[in-house]
Amino acid sequence: MEICQNSVEKDESVYVCEITESLFTAEETGTITVYGIKLYNRDPDCAKHKGEYCEINDISDDIEKVKELKELIEELDVYPVHLFDIVEDYLSLIK
Repeated sequence: MEICQNSVEKDESVYVCEITESLFTAEETGTITVYGIKLYNRDPDCAKHKGEYCEINDISDDIEKVKELKELIEELDVYPVHLFDIVEDYLSLIK
């Protein structure tokens, strides 16, 4: 992977992976906190990676599962375009 000029350290990913938190309301469960993942380019001025962004807000209500997924995404240096597939595969394996 080519690193954007002066944007990141040599061993650091071009992408930032963050856990999101939001409220979800359903008749059956009431209001619960759900966690998701946001994956985006670290350097907004980098033309090569400009606009690369993906966010999934309702992956799980189990923060530990989402933390584990975040670590996996960072370890594998996942591109934002692949986030939906990675999350789908991960959820099918842990259920």
